[in-house]
Amino acid sequence: MISDEVFSEEMHRHLKAQNICKKDRDRRINAYLNEPIDRDIFLDNERHNAAIAKKKDPVPSEFAEQCALVAWFKQTYPGVVIMSIRNGGTRTPKERTEQLIEGLHPGAADLFIPAWLCWVEMKRVKGGIQSDKQKEFENYVQGMDKLICCVKGLKWQRKR
Repeated sequence: MISDEVFSEEMHRHLKAQNICKKDRDRRINAYLNEPIDRDIFLDNERHNAAIAKKKDPVPSEFAEQCALVAWFKQTYPGVVIMSIRNGGTRTPKERTEQLIEGLHPGAADLFIPAWLCWVEMKRVKGGIQSDKQKEFENYVQGMDKLICCVKGLKWQRKR
């Protein structure tokens, strides 16, 4: 039989994968520890439930969401240019220095629509937060009375 400690750790992992909050995970695990159950079978069930939850509700990456938004935009507004601002990613110190000299601006929005003077910042549905540099850029754009939109989960939020 599995020890209480191993069972608790495994159950926490599988229940967390199902997006069950810590308080509810603790409550359920304590109830299971006090019941005479076959822990191996129970862990197999939770492992299976976690796998189903992962397949059913994957959180797309910011990259995938941005690609989907650009594809939708080009189809919806043919002839209106939307362009990517490549300011993310990893670089060597030399590349970073060269790009800063060329005009790279940390915190700049992800997309720009020149015809509308609209900046678009992409964020993941889950876990996407603005950095301090991105907030500075947003304030700068708003200070010029230009439009900035934040897209989170492919839902537009107009900021003015």
